[in-house]
Amino acid sequence: MKVIYTGEDMPNTITKSLFMAGGSKRPGQEDMTSWRSEALFLLNAKGFDGTVFCPEPKDGKFNKDFNYNNQIEWEEEGLTKSNCILFWFARDLSLGKDGRVKLGCLISNIEWGVWCNSGKVVLGAPDNADKMGYIKYYAKKYNVPTSNSLSGTIDNALIMIDGRSYIDLYY
Repeated sequence: MKVIYTGEDMPNTITKSLFMAGGSKRPGQEDMTSWRSEALFLLNAKGFDGTVFCPEPKDGKFNKDFNYNNQIEWEEEGLTKSNCILFWFARDLSLGKDGRVKLGCLISNIEWGVWCNSGKVVLGAPDNADKMGYIKYYAKKYNVPTSNSLSGTIDNALIMIDGRSYIDLYY
């Protein structure tokens, strides 16, 4: 499995690929654990041997020179090149210690709207994710594979990419 992180060059050749869309921690939330770490672990355990586009820095920290426009362009290229876009909405609108929403997934709403009817998305959200009614409505309307677990969402993505299930070595 080859992981391409935010800001890294896109590969010239891709045989199969997955973009991990969904809420991201923001600068100042370095103590928060990214769901993408678990997703990468699960993809590896399931034997995925393609390219994964991870829209976060490799070290998990956005530096002070972060360029928002470059991030948008990098994500747009990764979304376009991907065989499957995995949306994980672990949306938590409660406030953290800093008074900000913990995980709003607001940018993901835009990406979902652009790609939800593309035929190359899967959707996942835990049962307790906030404000998911509209997104779930369109997932049903467009027959998007859905799951309430990250592992199940990854399974749906792998089936979409390869048309087959992977051996689950994690369990």
